[in-house]
Amino acid sequence: MIEIFNQAKIVFNKTFSGDLNFRVFEALSCGAFLITDRTENGLRDLFKDGEHLAMYDNLKDLEDKIGYYLSHEDEREKIAACGQKEVHGKHTFYHRAKTMLDDVEKLRTT
Repeated sequence: MIEIFNQAKIVFNKTFSGDLNFRVFEALSCGAFLITDRTENGLRDLFKDGEHLAMYDNLKDLEDKIGYYLSHEDEREKIAACGQKEVHGKHTFYHRAKTMLDDVEKLRTT
């Protein structure tokens, strides 16, 4: 999958039930440009549309954005690099484990 992400100009993601799935983190971690559906799943709390990835609202919006980003390579690559930096800086397994351990420590000391 990493090979495919690294070769793709755009990685497409569609949630099945509005979930925040692992593909978001995998694609961004690889430095791929990700386009995903806009959902109320916490995605917008973690990433900014047009800065770390692209979000679409419907099929027409998806088609328009794919066309736009395929013809604006510099912008697409800049967004992909920002997404990768954001994931590596805030959303690795280390970050998730540290958050859980910090929460356990807070519970233990209260």
